[in-house]
Amino acid sequence: MNANITRAAGELARLIATMPAGTSWEWQQQDITVAEVLELLAAAVAGNGDAAQIITTAAEDIRDTVYLDRKREDA
Repeated sequence: MNANITRAAGELARLIATMPAGTSWEWQQQDITVAEVLELLAAAVAGNGDAAQIITTAAEDIRDTVYLDRKREDA
């Protein structure tokens, strides 16, 4: 990984980490943001082997977990 990509990844991680996450809704929103970033990464590496599918599956798993958590909270 080159220095520019490393710095950009670190800045992105810092921004996500500073999102408010004091309530379940807020940490779920933080999780959704991570899923969105993963989807961008999957698009960036599409066609480069297994990475895109692995990253896409991770994003889907995160979204599914948030959906289930919210469904349980609404019950």
